Amino acid sequence: MGWGVITFGIVLFAYNFYANRFFFHDDAFISLRYAMNYVALGDLSWNPGDKVEGYTNFLHLISVAELIRGGVDPVLATRLVNGLGALLLLGAVVYGAHRIAPGAAQFPVRMLGVAGIATSASVPVWILGGLETILVAGLLAWAVAVLLPCFSQRDPHKIHRCVIAGVLFGLAYLTRPDAVIMNAMAGIGVLFFGRARIGRRVLQCVIIGAIPVIILTLHMVWRSYYYGDVMPNTYYAKMGVDLATRLGGVVKYMLKAGIYYLPAVSLGLASLIFILLLGRRQSGLARQASFLTLCIVGHGAYVIWSGGDHMPAARVLVGLLGPGCLLLVAGFSQIQGRLRPVAICVALGAFLVGPLLSSPFKMNPAAYIGLIVGRHIDANWPDDAVIALNTAGSTPFSAPDRRYIDMLGLNHRGIAKRDNVPIRTTRQTLSGHSKGDGKIVLASQPDYIILGPAEGRDATDPWFLSDLEITEDPIFARCYEKHVEMLEYTVPEAAIIRFIDNPLTFTYYKRICEGS
Repeated sequence: MGWGVITFGIVLFAYNFYANRFFFHDDAFISLRYAMNYVALGDLSWNPGDKVEGYTNFLHLISVAELIRGGVDPVLATRLVNGLGALLLLGAVVYGAHRIAPGAAQFPVRMLGVAGIATSASVPVWILGGLETILVAGLLAWAVAVLLPCFSQRDPHKIHRCVIAGVLFGLAYLTRPDAVIMNAMAGIGVLFFGRARIGRRVLQCVIIGAIPVIILTLHMVWRSYYYGDVMPNTYYAKMGVDLATRLGGVVKYMLKAGIYYLPAVSLGLASLIFILLLGRRQSGLARQASFLTLCIVGHGAYVIWSGGDHMPAARVLVGLLGPGCLLLVAGFSQIQGRLRPVAICVALGAFLVGPLLSSPFKMNPAAYIGLIVGRHIDANWPDDAVIALNTAGSTPFSAPDRRYIDMLGLNHRGIAKRDNVPIRTTRQTLSGHSKGDGKIVLASQPDYIILGPAEGRDATDPWFLSDLEITEDPIFARCYEKHVEMLEYTVPEAAIIRFIDNPLTFTYYKRICEGS
C-alpha cells in the first residue's frame, strides 16, 4: 500500500504544479530588484544608494543573487532556490518519519507523511511563486526532525543534534525572521518533553536557542551598520494595524488553510487522539508528538496574532508542513490491523479536497499588469524619472533605471515609521498595506504618480492611504496633470492567466510644476 500512497502523492503534485504553472507573486519582484542591484552594483538596495531594508529573506535573496550572477534568469533563479527548499522539506519528513515509525510494517504510514508534502498545493504554488516560503519550511523541518531522538533513548548524540538544529534554526531565521517562533517552541519542547535529566535538558535548550541568537545578533549588527536600523523596514511597515483589525479575517484564513492547503497538518493534530487512546502517554512517541504539537501550535498562534496573510495558499503557515506531516506519521503509526488502510484512504481523500474545490492560482494582477506597465515606462519615460507607486515589485523590476517612491512604505523608511496611522480605506486592512503618507510623497516631488493598482486609478478612486491623502492635498491638484494611455501588450500568457482588456488602460499623473 505504501507505494500506492506515494504514487498518489506524485500524481497530485504533478497536477498541482501544472495547474499553478503561471503563478508568480508581485512581492517576489521586490526581492529580485534588490538582487539585481546587488549583482550589478554591489548595493543591496531597492533604489541604488538608498539604504532601506525592504525585504525579510536575506539568505534566500543572496542565494538567488548568486545564481543571477552566474547567468541564470532571475525568475528561474528564485524557482531553483525554492525547488531546493522543497527537496529539503521532503527529505526532512522522510528522515523524521523513519525516526518516529521505523520498520517495514510502518512503510505505508511513512509514505503518508511524504504524501502530505507532495499533495499540498502550497508546495508547488510557492516553488513557482518566487518568495522564500518553501526554503524556510525545509530548514525548519530539518531542525525539528534532527531533534526527534531527544525524546527517546536510542540516540546518545543528542548534544550534537542540538548544535545542528541550532544552526538550521539560525539559517531559517536568515531566510525569514519569524522562524524564531518555532525555534523558541523547539527549545521549550526539549526542556519539558525531552528524555534526558533536567540538567542535560537545560543544556540542550540553551544550545538550541543560543546558536540562532548569535546568528541573529550578528545579522542585526550588520543590519545596523549597513541600513542604520536594528529592525527591517518591513517590520515597521506591517505592524501599524491594531489587533482587532488584524484579527478580522483570521478565522476564515486558518480554516481555509487547514482544509484546502495544509490538510496534513490538520490531520496530524487530529491524529493525536490515536496516540492518547492507543499509545503509552509516557512513551518516546508520545513525547515526540507533544514536541511536534508544541511547534505547530506555537507558530500557529503567532500567525493568528499577526492576522494571517493576504497572499494565497496559506503562505505564512507552510512552515508547519514538516512538523505536521511528522505528527501525522506519529498518530497513524498507532493504528493497526484492518483499520489502518481505511484510515490512510480517508487521509488521502482529505488531501484531494483542495485540488477539487479550490481554483488554481495565476500570476497575481499586480505582477502581470505591473510588468506591462513597467515595460512601457522603460521604453517611454526618462531614465532619471522619479515615480511614486504602490506596486513595488513588477513595475520597478521591469523598468530598473528609474527611482521609485514606495507609497506603501515597505521600501521607504519615513512612510513605514509613521505612527498613529488612520485606517481610512478598506484596502488598508490587507497585511502590509496599512501605511501611507501623502505629504511625504508630495514633498519628494515625484515626476509621476501612479495611484492605486499597477495600471493606476483616477484620483476619485483612492485605494490606499497615500492615494487618499495625496488627492486631498491642494499641491496635487495644482501640480499634477492626469494622463491616460492605452497600452497594447504582447505578453502571450496574459490571456491564459486572466482576462484583461487589450489595450490596457494606464492612468497616471505627471508633474507640471517647476521647482518646489
